[in-house]
Amino acid sequence: MLPGRGKIAKVRNHPRLPYGDLPSFMTELAVRVGIAARALEFSILTAARTGEVTGARWTEIDLDNATWNIPQERMKAAREHRVPLSGRAVAILNRRA
Repeated sequence: MLPGRGKIAKVRNHPRLPYGDLPSFMTELAVRVGIAARALEFSILTAARTGEVTGARWTEIDLDNATWNIPQERMKAAREHRVPLSGRAVAILNRRA
């Protein structure tokens, strides 16, 4: 019923982080405490959208094979997506399990 956000006000994305600043940003992020910091770190490591990360379910995670299988219902492209998990991404999940 309501118009989309783009019709009410112009949608503006957050400014990008220069690629060269990423290592120091990730180091700083890793020492921050809290679930929001871990979610952001996990999102960066997996190149996933915020909604995909915040909506993740343990049934989608395969820690033995270090993969995250996001069902098509939760994907913008409406296709299942298999995400390989780095060692750090698995470590973040293991701390939450």
